[in-house]
Amino acid sequence: MPLDLPKSPYAVLSLPHPQTLLLTLSRPQALNSLPSAAHHDLASIFAWYDAEPSLRCCIITGAGDKAFCAGADLKEWLDQVEGGVRRDMPQEGFGGLSRRQGKKPVVAAVNGVAMGGGMEMLANWYEGLPLCVYKADIGMFTYSDIVIAAQHATFALPEVKRGVIALAGALPRLTHTLGLQHTSFLALTGRTLPADSPLLRPLIAQVVPASKLLPTALGIAKEICGNSPDSVIVTRMGIRSAWEAGGVEEGTVKVMGGETYGRLVEGENHREGLRAFKEKRRVRWVDSKL
Repeated sequence: MPLDLPKSPYAVLSLPHPQTLLLTLSRPQALNSLPSAAHHDLASIFAWYDAEPSLRCCIITGAGDKAFCAGADLKEWLDQVEGGVRRDMPQEGFGGLSRRQGKKPVVAAVNGVAMGGGMEMLANWYEGLPLCVYKADIGMFTYSDIVIAAQHATFALPEVKRGVIALAGALPRLTHTLGLQHTSFLALTGRTLPADSPLLRPLIAQVVPASKLLPTALGIAKEICGNSPDSVIVTRMGIRSAWEAGGVEEGTVKVMGGETYGRLVEGENHREGLRAFKEKRRVRWVDSKL
């Protein structure tokens, strides 16, 4: 039976692969900037994605070739300020992602401008993806929710140029990811950086030609979907725990002693992976029940 996808006025949802959700922000006439109502709408979509057992990975991108997301709808923001309306943001943050904890990984395919809130959505991708990506240009491995960028993509936190600040979670997260000095340079100048900027290397896993952006992201998603869905969820939790707990040992204890890890050990996929190795056959994962 076909999966009944949620409907949204701010995004188009599709299934490029049976286990992969593609979410395309769909306001190209406004550089995919997002009004206030979009944050709650998108947060509900990501909650649905986490709860849908058949889905194992999500890709987010923007419609068109100019912008991933240009941040908040500034015209609406001005109307709210002048009208005395307090801006409302869900716990998950800008676009339902900038402060999202979530259960399953999200891969960003940045197809153009990522500024303000769009950049804040990406800043949260330091927090864990159970896939090791080799960055050949600098000879290192990074463990993170993956950001793939088109060669023409640009990144900025221009809030200081508009008399506002990046309040959706990016500042402390980027300080962890990029370092104090690089984050200060980015956020205090409001400068726009190209995808291949050395300052952004810890954030962006790969920079590819625009024509290869979605195929690259989909290839990564398929690789994730080929792994144990239970292991993906708990591995992501383990990576994230160090970010939230404040220490590597505390994070390890939190995951090992947690209920979810126990359910993984008792689950079908735990045994299936080991049996497939012993029997030298292809693994047959079942949808996660975590």
